[in-house]
Amino acid sequence: MWKKIMLFTSVIFLIGCSISVNTGELEVLPIRESAVENSPKVITYDNFWDAMQNFDFEYVERNSVTENEEHLCFGLQYIFEGEYQKSEKLFSHIIDNDPDSLFLEKTANILQGMLTLDFDYLGLIDLDEKLPKNLDELGTIDLVKFYSQGEPEKIIFANNPVPVETELSISGVPMVEVEINGVKKKFWIDTGAELTVLASDFADKCGFEADENYTAEVGTSTDVKVSTWPVIIDEMKIGDVKIQNHRAFVIDKKNLTFKMLKIIKLLKIDGIIGWNAIQNMKLEIDYKNLQTTITKPVKMENKHRNFHFGMVPFISLKDENNTDFQFFLDTGASSTDFYTKAIAKLDTTGMEVSKAKIGGAGGFQNIKQYDMFDKTLILGKNQINFAKIAINPDLGDHDAGFFKFDGVLGSDIAKNGTLILDFQNGVCELVIDENND
Repeated sequence: MWKKIMLFTSVIFLIGCSISVNTGELEVLPIRESAVENSPKVITYDNFWDAMQNFDFEYVERNSVTENEEHLCFGLQYIFEGEYQKSEKLFSHIIDNDPDSLFLEKTANILQGMLTLDFDYLGLIDLDEKLPKNLDELGTIDLVKFYSQGEPEKIIFANNPVPVETELSISGVPMVEVEINGVKKKFWIDTGAELTVLASDFADKCGFEADENYTAEVGTSTDVKVSTWPVIIDEMKIGDVKIQNHRAFVIDKKNLTFKMLKIIKLLKIDGIIGWNAIQNMKLEIDYKNLQTTITKPVKMENKHRNFHFGMVPFISLKDENNTDFQFFLDTGASSTDFYTKAIAKLDTTGMEVSKAKIGGAGGFQNIKQYDMFDKTLILGKNQINFAKIAINPDLGDHDAGFFKFDGVLGSDIAKNGTLILDFQNGVCELVIDENND
């Protein structure tokens, strides 16, 4: 089986895939009341930054805090309410008024997420100029400067829902046909990629050329950096849906081709539909019947949002003990895993040590992980029962932006049903296939 590889910088956060062993079977069932009757395990923190990064927002009620600390906490809570503009306003106020270097760095880290979510490239350039060390040392601000030159992005939806034939990659990731400049290829649907990605050979066929003035490096989980360059796509078609002035970047095809023993080609990724497209569409990905339906989101009030964004998209879950978890949502990952930090919330009785192999740009890497058995996670109206789920210490060290997540939610959860993604309304849910055998 395949597992996600992390290629990330401060602005471009995740693309690609990695290879690992299967983490075990799972089943999705309607929630049982007994599954959430237990008392939750709550972890509290004595340090402000630890508390904020680990979602302990009640810290400000237990402790004396500064005005800016209170503002930052409110800004983070706004994220859970879907009030991203209010978050951005508070974080920007702190950046402009707090000279403390640590506060500036931490606040800028989460503000980047709000600005990228809003396609505010000029805002990112302004933020970069205010930071002593810039956004990062990998040159991603050059990509941002390139993107700032284009016209605003626009999605043209069809009048009716658009069904698109879907395939699953060898790793179980959904793929749909995408057309750019008359050239068609199957692209991954990947919430774990901040921007749409083109393989270099596909980009060549589409007529794109690299501009040496705008390049950046992207780090990988195999400790190798790969070069990338930006493009603005005049129009990208997915079925009858058209995305105009769409930002993307190009990676050498060799870094999106994965081989066994350096000889046998296992997987070649031609392109990835990234978060910058997904966030503004409502997707219903039917993994069982191999169809993805795209509709225009219709804004509505939702007091029970479980789908959020804080540098990366993430989902609020509970377990059978009613304990809260926050999982990075990555449809480009084949499996759902816990990260190391979640151990404090888990009953690790019976946990076993195992090994896994992950691979991506730069080759393969062996990692040690821990396996838990018979674990339940609750998503919306359903519970996901895992026969086995991994706790992955190595991947858990890679924090995606400001927050420290409890794990990664992969495509395996939907393999026998439909995954509904409606970020504009804060909704991520599973629809169970009643005919599942």
